[in-house]
Amino acid sequence: MVDMGYDVEDHKVVDPLFGDIEDYKKLLAAAKEKGLKLIIDFVPNHSSDLSVWFKLSEQRIEPYTDYYVWRDAKPINTTHSTVPNNWRCRFGGSAWEWNEKRQQYYLHQFAVQQPDLNYRSANVRKEMEMLFEGADFEDEPPNPDFKGGDNDAVSVLHIYTDRQPENYELIQSWRRLLDEVMCTEDCVETTELVKYFGNSSSPGSHVPFYLLQAYADHEWNATTLDQYVHAEIDIYPEGSYNWVLDNHDNPRSSARFCEESMDSWNMLTLLMPGVASIYYGSELGMLDINPRHDQRQDPLNGAGTRSDPRDSSRAPMLWDHTKNAGFTTADKPWLPCASELLEG
Repeated sequence: MVDMGYDVEDHKVVDPLFGDIEDYKKLLAAAKEKGLKLIIDFVPNHSSDLSVWFKLSEQRIEPYTDYYVWRDAKPINTTHSTVPNNWRCRFGGSAWEWNEKRQQYYLHQFAVQQPDLNYRSANVRKEMEMLFEGADFEDEPPNPDFKGGDNDAVSVLHIYTDRQPENYELIQSWRRLLDEVMCTEDCVETTELVKYFGNSSSPGSHVPFYLLQAYADHEWNATTLDQYVHAEIDIYPEGSYNWVLDNHDNPRSSARFCEESMDSWNMLTLLMPGVASIYYGSELGMLDINPRHDQRQDPLNGAGTRSDPRDSSRAPMLWDHTKNAGFTTADKPWLPCASELLEG
């Protein structure tokens, strides 16, 4: 839970915080009885540094030696050395962390406790049946638009750590494994997202999420909205469109626009051709919360220079007017409830 569960210690079991594998099976059976599909969020880029894989890899125990992206220090002179290259962590700072046991650096594109898995290892690909960085570990070019106060993750252009050609091939292999519904998350323009589809002989993601609207705000006007729609329908294959109004990393539309606009945004999302992805509570026009520091749960808070807590859009679903909005019978929920259904 260093990064709210994205630091997976074991991909094959359930965190005791949420129960066990039998609880999961009961949930799955109950969903099937109601004709519902259960969507699983898969985190393939990295594991937790508490993973058995990582512990064995840092000791160079086979076959785990190359399960992670390890590199020697880069010599500066006869007595000093430094990180392998200039790659930056998404949460700020270097993407490389020194490991005393192995006497090498390991790559972490997110938190230090989230070492990147090495998908150039056949063993890792087999384990996951399921990303790649540039094989030559060259420095990335400086970002000409970088401003000193920004998160230094954007001080370079991530041409060797983002969207490598092998990633799209990897998505195609996962499609062959799953071949039911696979959605992929990458916050870029549709000209890049369309590559996740693959082709007729090697299909990829069913739904590469089009997340631009989740970052929109009140500066949008009719022209911007028209451009947003056409950026997808002019590029995506017909019948493969998808629309995402909100997500778990950004303030809700009710905060970015206004409460009164939510019916309009929901109608637009549902009337557009293709798949509508509704973030829980958006159908109700749920509001963000403003948790106190002692109520927050996300320690990384989106990282970098972000000051708005990602917790704000993650309040419990509002089911009714009872205590804790009917979400839990516990004394208090994990995060405070939004107040709109609790008033009166």
